[in-house]
Amino acid sequence: IEASGGICDPLPANRAIEVIGGTSRPVRDCLVRFGADQGGVRYVLPLGLPAYEAATAGTGAFGVVTEAQDAAGYISQGGTTPDKSCFQVPCRPETSVVVDEYYSCLCFGNFQQRFNPENVSEHVQLNAINFARQAELQLIAGLTAGSTAVTGPAIGTLGAYRTALNHAVTLASGIRARHRLPKDFPVRAIIPQYLCDLIRNDLINEPTAYQGQKTPTNDDVVALFRAQGVNLCISPDLDIATFGVAQAAGNINQFPATIPWFVFPEGTWSHLDGGVLDLGVVRDSVLNTTNDYCTWMASFENVMFTGLESYLVTSALCPSGAASAPVAVPCPTW
Repeated sequence: IEASGGICDPLPANRAIEVIGGTSRPVRDCLVRFGADQGGVRYVLPLGLPAYEAATAGTGAFGVVTEAQDAAGYISQGGTTPDKSCFQVPCRPETSVVVDEYYSCLCFGNFQQRFNPENVSEHVQLNAINFARQAELQLIAGLTAGSTAVTGPAIGTLGAYRTALNHAVTLASGIRARHRLPKDFPVRAIIPQYLCDLIRNDLINEPTAYQGQKTPTNDDVVALFRAQGVNLCISPDLDIATFGVAQAAGNINQFPATIPWFVFPEGTWSHLDGGVLDLGVVRDSVLNTTNDYCTWMASFENVMFTGLESYLVTSALCPSGAASAPVAVPCPTW
């Protein structure tokens, strides 16, 4: 008699393939949408108050005449006071932006589609996730090219939250001052997604402020900045080259010591939207001869700078939880 233990039956196959990832487009969606039905747009960039002041100084756009000067009469009338002048407004050059095409194409064999649909489905889903990432990276590259690079240094030993907010508020205050904007004029900041986690770690590490309170959430971080007039846009694609590296055996990957993010007045950047062309499944006589089919789609888009100032900030941030610290040098000496 032989032993009859064990399963004694072939194991079933698990054909499901889990796909993890999202297709959101936060950078695109936080910019002002501008329809590009004809593939692009031409426009005149705003001059801005500082440039206008420089261009019109001493030209008659603004002047002062005292009562005594007026009583003395003007030179054209035989008096001694110079005649008032006027600023002759010149025409200004146009600029233009056209859309780029972001496309995606996948091809499958008919046998694979019919007998291994799980593999086809996985690639279709991963392709959509990858398309979202690559398209967002193209927009981020456009923002980078059109922004002024500035550095946000560490402030004593202050933690990440206070340092980052200090950098944003300081930039925002300067923008409002230069352009005579209202004190509550909103500023937009596009941050890497991991910066929310770093700031949450900083708040968790703070010895008193969050003691006995709930663990801060991403919404709490957004609210902290919004209370200072800074609206956050959270991108999972910004700075992936630095923090998106694989986790190897050994120590946990640490947050970067310096973190890039964008700061600009709301409305400075627009998303040039030329629409989407989605052909879906493509079959033709050539593909039929090889027993294949393809899927194809494209979006037509770009970023458009229509404002006054935009900054790519590189901030030195540490989630130390420190709420105050002595300043080592007299302010300000960044």
